[in-house]
Amino acid sequence: MGQNSRSEKPPIDTSVLGKWPLLNSPTLSRTGRFLSYAVWEGRRGMQKLTLVIMDSSGSWRRSFVDASRCFFSKDERLIIFPQKDNLHLLALGLDKPDSVIETNSYQVSQDNDVEWLAYRQKNDSDQVKLLNLITGERRVMGRFAEFIFDKKGEFLFATDTSNGETALYVFQLPGNKGKRIWVGSKNEVPSNFVVDDSAKKIVYLVDSKENDMPCKSIWYYEVDKERAELKIKDGDVRIDSSLQIEGMPIFGKGGKWIFFSLKKQKQSDPKSRHSDPMVDIWGYRDRLLPPEQLLERRNGSERFLAILNSESNGFYRLERDGEKVVTSDLDYSQVVVIERPETFDTVGFDIDQKYRCFYDIVSLKDGARTLLRKDASSLESFALSPMGGWLVYYDLYNKIFSVMI
Repeated sequence: MGQNSRSEKPPIDTSVLGKWPLLNSPTLSRTGRFLSYAVWEGRRGMQKLTLVIMDSSGSWRRSFVDASRCFFSKDERLIIFPQKDNLHLLALGLDKPDSVIETNSYQVSQDNDVEWLAYRQKNDSDQVKLLNLITGERRVMGRFAEFIFDKKGEFLFATDTSNGETALYVFQLPGNKGKRIWVGSKNEVPSNFVVDDSAKKIVYLVDSKENDMPCKSIWYYEVDKERAELKIKDGDVRIDSSLQIEGMPIFGKGGKWIFFSLKKQKQSDPKSRHSDPMVDIWGYRDRLLPPEQLLERRNGSERFLAILNSESNGFYRLERDGEKVVTSDLDYSQVVVIERPETFDTVGFDIDQKYRCFYDIVSLKDGARTLLRKDASSLESFALSPMGGWLVYYDLYNKIFSVMI
């Protein structure tokens, strides 16, 4: 009987493999009362996308074709989702019809637990409107080219380009009055806005061009000041000429320090005359082998952590070639721990030595370095106490935690 049962099993039909439904983007509301997910169905290239929204008990359920991304409101009364050229606001758990806004652009104040929605309607040119999803209050903010919330949803940033220049306005929510904090040329673009934990300090990037070359600058603003101030830019004498600003600046938890990255500029491969032979020279002190050196030069992939003092003009490059910061939390402390490779003065060395390294304690105040330990490849799990008074790390060889002040 067992043999007959096995022989009666149908062969695997491979033609159905591409037709299996695929679940995507599961999301929970704040307390888990509601959930959403997207379902892909059909063959590749002919798939149908459906957004499913339901309560956790399964007693209420709605679905929408050609929709996937959605955002729950902070009070779990509404869910927002785009569908084609419309933005839908659906009351959760009720059988009411959803409200529809015809919009060509929108922003929400958080990825989830949303309180504010900013949008621009199709028939309303550049007029930006603001909707509070908790209270239902609606406001007209003004005509702006671009608008975006900070990550925490405490500020709305908007740019006006109507007068042949770029003006940056900041609205601190729930207030209604915006303040113009920065003005630049029309080809300058502010972005990557970051607010510190106190909601009183803001740092952002500005992309521009100088001599037809891309140029980035970091600007800093305090909410009680009239204007933002320039902290540093590409080409600053404090930055090595081979480096340029890269990525989003961030605050340490105390708001005093601004951390950002510098990257090596892309370089073209060395050129020669047709009659000249091409030779790669590798030195025993080189951190990378020649093929990796060329790849790094072409991509400009190496990055170094640097720091600005928000309260002064202090700037320090924390990482140099081959170095990395090993304390993970950039908190209230005044120091970081940096791992750096050992340098050699002689050709004859044990191959195992290339794995040896030093650890330095580096002051954020002035960049001064203090050697923690030499030949310290056995150290790991570095952590600083919340106020920075203690450093804890683990020694693999001795199987002990070490603590120092």
